[in-house]
Amino acid sequence: MTSCIKRALGIVRLLRRRGGYERLSPDQEPPWSLLLEFPVDILLLILPHLPLVSQACLALTCKPLYRLFCSVLDDEQLAWPRLLASRSHDKFFGSQLALPRNELLLRLEDDGRWLYCGGCLKLHPKNHYTWVSELMSPETRSCIYDAGVVDVCACLALIFADGIKLAEWLKTGAPSRNLRRSIREAFQSQMVNNRQVLFHHCSITSHADVFIRLVMRVTLDADDCLIVATTYHVYWTKPHTILGDSVDRTYGYYRLSRGKCTICDTRYHLLGCTDDGLYCVMQGVRNLGSRVAPFNRYWWHGSRDPWNAMWKLWYSRYGDPFKTG
Repeated sequence: MTSCIKRALGIVRLLRRRGGYERLSPDQEPPWSLLLEFPVDILLLILPHLPLVSQACLALTCKPLYRLFCSVLDDEQLAWPRLLASRSHDKFFGSQLALPRNELLLRLEDDGRWLYCGGCLKLHPKNHYTWVSELMSPETRSCIYDAGVVDVCACLALIFADGIKLAEWLKTGAPSRNLRRSIREAFQSQMVNNRQVLFHHCSITSHADVFIRLVMRVTLDADDCLIVATTYHVYWTKPHTILGDSVDRTYGYYRLSRGKCTICDTRYHLLGCTDDGLYCVMQGVRNLGSRVAPFNRYWWHGSRDPWNAMWKLWYSRYGDPFKTG
């Protein structure tokens, strides 16, 4: 590996001398790191002694080190925080700056060109912030697209910008190059009755007494509102005849009354069930709004934002872990 690195750097220097690249003056030449002179087995011995965030920074230093240590970036502590998968009751879930993921993002803020958004839990270009937001601390700073994080299932959490790009995908028939790869790979696009539909399939296995298989359909309605219709196939280990049990497992903290959430624009329907109470099919339909107003209101009311009505219901039920006394 070391010989390959040296050979590649030698080719780059040769191309510079031949005019393939603009030759830098001695003052402009980047400093050479002695770390690249170490044998690979020595580097592999050093890595475990570094904190996780430092390991990730080392992997992002240059392409040779990335190829050697890129597996570090797959660590679950650096992954996008998925609230439903974690089953956490923390109202500031994923936003604590001491978390390894956020610590890494703060280190990657590059001379003000990229800034951390405390609402999206991501880095955005500086032009995505107002001058007032730029002066705020990272945990309170929000980009112009921040309307909270919407959890559509245990494996998918969307920010406002993701919703806009999904709507564009449905309109144009092709995903944006700027759409996150994890989201792009989670959906399959199909034409159904001359309409573009995005399908997503997953399951919920975190409950000991129930298994839930999900089929999600994302479409645009006549007002260009983003509609997420999810069919839940619920399989119980013991007979259940109370619909509320199924609703609690599938919707978690939603307050449902007469088939409609009293906080956000979500409706549910019981499509059928077996007589033995071991299987039922439900459908939930969520309206996440359109790209124009009142998109923010629909999106925000269905999000995990710690200041909206949803979390007030959640903590009235489960209690506030930050409350003392």
